[in-house]
Amino acid sequence: MSSEAPTRSHRDAETRRLATKQSMPAWLPISIFVGTSLAIGIPILMFRKARATAFKMSLDNPSAAPPRRVLSSSPSPAPIKPSQSSNPSSSARRRFRPLPTTTASVSSADLKDSSSEWDSHPSLLTALSKSTTSNAFLAGKALFIATTLVGVGAFGLVSAVQHLTGAYTAPEFARLMRYWTDQHLRPITDRIHRSPENEEERKAALDIAAFGVGEDEEWTWEDAEKRMKRAYEEGGFSLWGQVALRELEAEARAERARRRREVADEAASRSGTFS
Repeated sequence: MSSEAPTRSHRDAETRRLATKQSMPAWLPISIFVGTSLAIGIPILMFRKARATAFKMSLDNPSAAPPRRVLSSSPSPAPIKPSQSSNPSSSARRRFRPLPTTTASVSSADLKDSSSEWDSHPSLLTALSKSTTSNAFLAGKALFIATTLVGVGAFGLVSAVQHLTGAYTAPEFARLMRYWTDQHLRPITDRIHRSPENEEERKAALDIAAFGVGEDEEWTWEDAEKRMKRAYEEGGFSLWGQVALRELEAEARAERARRRREVADEAASRSGTFS
């Protein structure tokens, strides 16, 4: 008997794993592959397009670069000696006359245009001039590594939770979390209303609030309004809230029953037509 118990538990675990693998939709790995390909391919294409545009702009505007400063090879002019016939005022003016500039003759309009063109996007042009194809591949590689690490971490976390809790499907995990919340978070669960799931819970709700429609009675808004008014007069707002929740549940049951009848009638009419 002791050897059969581990075997049975192992079989149950294998059955749950197979059910989990079969329940995985086929579009999930396809969407992951397509998303990763787009995340890597789109930056590479944008980089190539931006680099081609920058190269074309540099060919169209060859004078966009600022002019290079060229030093004159001629010796510096000798200081002008004032003549004896000249008066002191004219000699002072010659002595403090500004020296001629040694830069190349460039018009102020050209300098203004070139500076405005280069000052508009200096960081972008600098980055494009320094970037290469290897940088784009390195960026794609970094993105791929980050995506892989996130995916592996998420898969490992989910696998660890499944192994520790024994819940391999979403309904099992939901039941486990509901049980854990009900046991450890009692103040919160007392404030959360949950519709009854079976007959025992429905009867318990009837015992708490004796106002409500029976199982065999037909639910109507007029009767529900009368019951809610009576509950407010006898028990105040708290009893009125409980009765209102019960009326909503009764309305939902009546709506589901009506839809089931409509589906059954439609199926019967179709079967009669084909026969």
